[in-house]
Amino acid sequence: MPVEELNELEVKLPTVGERFKAKLVKIRKGLVRELIDIENIRNEELKRRYERYADREAVELTLDVVGQQVRRILPISYRSNSRFYKLMKKYGKLAVGMEIDVTIDDRGRVRIVYE
Repeated sequence: MPVEELNELEVKLPTVGERFKAKLVKIRKGLVRELIDIENIRNEELKRRYERYADREAVELTLDVVGQQVRRILPISYRSNSRFYKLMKKYGKLAVGMEIDVTIDDRGRVRIVYE
């Protein structure tokens, strides 16, 4: 993309807790260890969690959130309290181009709204 010189820039930023739509731009399926570089995770607690799930099937969702791409990994589980189950129950199917409800938490992290 070529560099542009602007006289002004206005961007509508979502506020904490506000629910808005993010566009699903890519879906990948594989084992957790194939979707995440577990060895390079610096947070030890998170690293141990992904090591426990390394051989489970998961989906990687890439979302366009206000012009930024955000990836989320969901282990495939059919337990009624799992994030994957709740997402599938809410939308029925996942397809590139569809819009998914997300929110921003108080730390600025994008969260998928599952219910």
